[in-house]
Amino acid sequence: MFSKKRAQVSPGGQAATLVGLILVIILFYIVFLPPSEREALLESKGIDDTDEDPDDEDGNITILSEAVGTLSYLGKGKVETTIPNIYLSETTSAEELVTFNPFYIRNGWFDKKPKTIDFKLSNLENTANVILSFKARTHRGILTIKLNDRVIYDYNVARLDVEPIKLNKEYLKAENILEFTVSPVGIKFWRTNEYSLEGIRILADITDLSRQKSQNIFTLTSGEYQNIEKSTIRLIPYCDVQEDVGILNIDVNNHNIYSSTPVCDDPIVQEFSSDIVNIGENNIIFKSNRGSYSVEQVRLTFDLKEAKSVTYFFELEQEDYDDINDEEKSAWLKLKFVDDEENKEAEISINGHRTQVDQTRQTYTRRIDHWVKSGNNYVTIKPKSLLKIVSLDIYTGDFEE
Repeated sequence: MFSKKRAQVSPGGQAATLVGLILVIILFYIVFLPPSEREALLESKGIDDTDEDPDDEDGNITILSEAVGTLSYLGKGKVETTIPNIYLSETTSAEELVTFNPFYIRNGWFDKKPKTIDFKLSNLENTANVILSFKARTHRGILTIKLNDRVIYDYNVARLDVEPIKLNKEYLKAENILEFTVSPVGIKFWRTNEYSLEGIRILADITDLSRQKSQNIFTLTSGEYQNIEKSTIRLIPYCDVQEDVGILNIDVNNHNIYSSTPVCDDPIVQEFSSDIVNIGENNIIFKSNRGSYSVEQVRLTFDLKEAKSVTYFFELEQEDYDDINDEEKSAWLKLKFVDDEENKEAEISINGHRTQVDQTRQTYTRRIDHWVKSGNNYVTIKPKSLLKIVSLDIYTGDFEE
């Protein structure tokens, strides 16, 4: 006789069986749903997976959002600055550079006395026609004069007034030495050759260069500087004798823009690099190395670029475009400006359709249903005044009559 035992199922096994049964029921439920409802159930999105702006309480969909910033506008095609007439003159005058006290030189068998004197030239480069002048109260023998060890005079003076002696510029230095001696008496031991000199002076023609240079200042604003396309200087140099004038140099901020000997009374038009100018103050210097000029009708011209515009591109989905076409939604453009109470003027172009902004309000909004298209679109902002734009937004929202 056999005994029978009942099989026992654990609580854990019972739970697993229940879960499996529920899953099977759900699976059959989904399989037997209509296709449209089954697709909607399987492809539904969660709250965090949406194209809508969660911060927009009206359910608007943002297509484009840009922080534009500042757009400058000058309202002119060029900037012109005039410089007052400039006079560059070469002034040369005869000046007495140095004088010496009278002295006596002699040469005999038993007595010999030369004389050495020194002098300086502080402006040798602009010094010309240097001469030595003196009188010979006593004059016996041959007088020899050396300049820096080079003989410049060797002659028997026969009178009180001596012809001025020219000092060769090639022999001159910043510091110079003149040596005076008289010839020996030979076998006439009882005699003495001698000179008594007075009124000893050195004279020269000195050219004053301080009037051959003129400095002026012109200014550029930040907006002008940032929009310079071409820089030009125009002027007329007037002079009396063409052969008497030298090179005219023009420097802007230590950059040479012109260096030539101009034709007297002929206008000069010279273009120069815009890279050498600065925002704010700029220095312009006129210099001449010889002769005299009257530089007149000096005008600096800066041709400016067109007002800077900005263009942004955005994509409009076919579905959104259809909604706009069916008047279920509207497309909107919104500009937010800095609230500075200044006049805000601009031209807005969307796919070639233009409109004007002219207001002081902080926000500008316009419906653009008929200006947008499916696919690629663009919007351009061209300033007509200084614009400080916080944001540019293009979005779709509920259709409004």
